Amino acid sequence: MEKYDFSEEDASSMADFLLPLLDFVPEKRPTAAVCLQHPWFSAGPRTLEPSVANVQHAAIDEEISEKMQREKAGHEAVEVGMGNMAIDGNSKQL
Repeated sequence: MEKYDFSEEDASSMADFLLPLLDFVPEKRPTAAVCLQHPWFSAGPRTLEPSVANVQHAAIDEEISEKMQREKAGHEAVEVGMGNMAIDGNSKQL
């Protein structure tokens, strides 16, 4: 299993962008303006699929929402049950 899901073309283009930035000699490194003009950087995302992290966050948010709804339903059931209880010994019918 690969850690990152890059096509060969994307990986090559990204390496072409990143390797000059890692040059040991600062004068040989590209400027920010040059970096912004690089095809890999300026092309933007090539896919509209959400990242794994976004999918995981959405699943967690959905799970939390479902848990909150279950808790709310449980609280409402307790409130209804409490409404049918008599404190003074006389049962009230609803």
